[in-house]
Amino acid sequence: VLFSLTSDTISFFANENDTALTRRPVNEFFNNGARHSIQGNTSIKLFKYLNIPISFDYQDLWYTERTLKVWDAENEQVVTSQVPGFIRAFDYSANVNATTVFYGIYGFKRSRRQTAFRQQFNLSMGYTYQPDFSTENFGFYDKVQTDATGENFETYSIFSGGIYGSPGNSERQSITFGLGSSLEMKTRKKESFEPDFDESQDKFIRSKIIDNIRIGTSYNLAADSLQLAPI
Repeated sequence: VLFSLTSDTISFFANENDTALTRRPVNEFFNNGARHSIQGNTSIKLFKYLNIPISFDYQDLWYTERTLKVWDAENEQVVTSQVPGFIRAFDYSANVNATTVFYGIYGFKRSRRQTAFRQQFNLSMGYTYQPDFSTENFGFYDKVQTDATGENFETYSIFSGGIYGSPGNSERQSITFGLGSSLEMKTRKKESFEPDFDESQDKFIRSKIIDNIRIGTSYNLAADSLQLAPI
């Protein structure tokens, strides 16, 4: 099992439009944050022919402020503000694949030049999972009233405007399928039939007819529509 850890240094971005010289908290004119990432992967082999790579990605985000949106009933508008204070977010995803390779060989027994074809097939099938981080149990998204009726609401990320963005707001459960193929031809050189041919040299000429043509698609189990991706 292989793991890697990367940690970004804290990043600061100044607001170019801020020219005031009054003394204020640093987060009023700096956008800042820190990001840490962990990636793990391993590979399992089954029945000698089936290779199963597994990977896991985790990202941790640190911010010094959060976004707050409230409905201003007097002016009938949504008011957005930044609330200072340490806050963190995270997201993660997992992926598992199964791949195998098999070959087909076609030869011509009556061919004097011993012509033969070899076709390679690469089959793959995978599954990717990423949860919907906008659900209430994560606490990364909130709702705000958007009109005076009190019936319409908008979901927003409390990390909107953060330099590293926000955790994803849609679930992904994708099954992927792939098929690749290559076709090679092998035929014996004419000069290899000559008595003075150097036997230490290769007797055959190899050429590629199809070089890794591939088709694939995916099916998102969590999508409401258009679950099947174009091939």
